Amino acid sequence: MRHMAPSRTLAAALAILGVLAPRAAEAYCRASTCEPSGTRCTPEQAEDCGVAIKWTRPCVGISVQKDASKKISLYDARTALHRAFVSWQEAKCDGGGAPGVSVQDLGAVECDQVEYNGKAGNANVVVFRDTKWPHPSGPHNIALTTVTYDTKSGEIFDADMEINVAQYQLTMEDATADYDLQSVFTHEAGHFLGLAHSPDSSATMFAVYTPGSTAFRSLAADDVAGVCAVYPAQTIDPAKCNVLPRHGFSPACAEKQTEGSCALRGPATRDGAVGIVALGLAVFALRRRRRGA
Repeated sequence: MRHMAPSRTLAAALAILGVLAPRAAEAYCRASTCEPSGTRCTPEQAEDCGVAIKWTRPCVGISVQKDASKKISLYDARTALHRAFVSWQEAKCDGGGAPGVSVQDLGAVECDQVEYNGKAGNANVVVFRDTKWPHPSGPHNIALTTVTYDTKSGEIFDADMEINVAQYQLTMEDATADYDLQSVFTHEAGHFLGLAHSPDSSATMFAVYTPGSTAFRSLAADDVAGVCAVYPAQTIDPAKCNVLPRHGFSPACAEKQTEGSCALRGPATRDGAVGIVALGLAVFALRRRRRGA
């Protein structure tokens, strides 16, 4: 997608499945401000560049679009999403503390668009794409997370998830024969928090999902090291946190908002322009069939 103006903020789309360039050693990686798919890894890699991205406030809100899916109810979607973020928030950092980040459900919203509004209210939204996957260059993607951040500081401003139920049968069962929604959400939650794909095949942030598996629900040591590095252990009182998005929270998309109509307002902030970069990655089962051909 084109840049709307000279870059100050950038949205990076991170998909759940795909092919990684080979790396010399297993390591967790953080998404960075380099275009189109920058990373900062530990240990360092030759291709590392830019500033690693993260939420700079300890509390962040997220919402599921109110229609959810014809195949997955709003209740089930919110339940799976909650469990996914709990996996990250209850990780044990060195010393036994939990990562210093809390993601809270702000309720269902009307908006079904991936967008970040510099002059209107926002919502970090999860949208199910029931009838058509709107990314023709990535039909192999089970899900896509678009993260908007400041290209100078790496501060995350907004993150939206899209789930491809038009092409994939996602389920809630523990012993699923299809694609496990909680596993998908747990992987995408890592992108939401600023992590990139991991070259560790046992990690939740590994780029390839095995159909029928629920393994991504549980974090590997690689994932825990990554989230604890981004958000060092800290005690958070969710009741005292500001979870409102930049420019306030609105359940409506920008085109349906009028000036001053945001449901809840946060502190005034200054933004620059926004651009979007998408990373399309491949489905594991499709890759396996090709290898066997």
